[in-house]
Amino acid sequence: MSIFVLQVVTGKEKETVLLLEKLNEGGRIIFPRRELIQKKKGRTYRKIQPLFPGYIFWERDVVDAALISRVKKVNNVIRFLPSSPEPKPLEEEEARILFLMLKGEGLTKLSSVVFDENNRIVVLEGPLKGMEGKIIKVDRRRKRIKVVLDLYKNGYQIDFGYRDVGKK
Repeated sequence: MSIFVLQVVTGKEKETVLLLEKLNEGGRIIFPRRELIQKKKGRTYRKIQPLFPGYIFWERDVVDAALISRVKKVNNVIRFLPSSPEPKPLEEEEARILFLMLKGEGLTKLSSVVFDENNRIVVLEGPLKGMEGKIIKVDRRRKRIKVVLDLYKNGYQIDFGYRDVGKK
């Protein structure tokens, strides 16, 4: 199976997934989300936000012209990526990293981390385990880790939430 990317109206991802599922075209439609820790007015809580706002992923064998025509008629759908006459699936490595992070359920949970004696981050468990080389910034106050992910040979910076479990 290949993974194709659809650009949709930002904020309408969930609604668009339901509409696409009604088309009954097969495959699995994935709306990746992430769990983050938010602080507001002194209160700390967990919030679920889109991982890639304005994009959903469709795991299927092929995307042909007939399917493209039917999908373009669905509300909120903008286009398949990349914007060329023929949509291309994600490359194997891009798809592998996406699935490792999502664990098949579409939701990226908080990663458990510690900071070593040199104040470097070590991911103990969670979706960022083994991805330390892709981490470009850690915001301890907001409990966010900024990671660079490649999709269609473009680097995207994405914030993930983490849970600090103490010193190593």
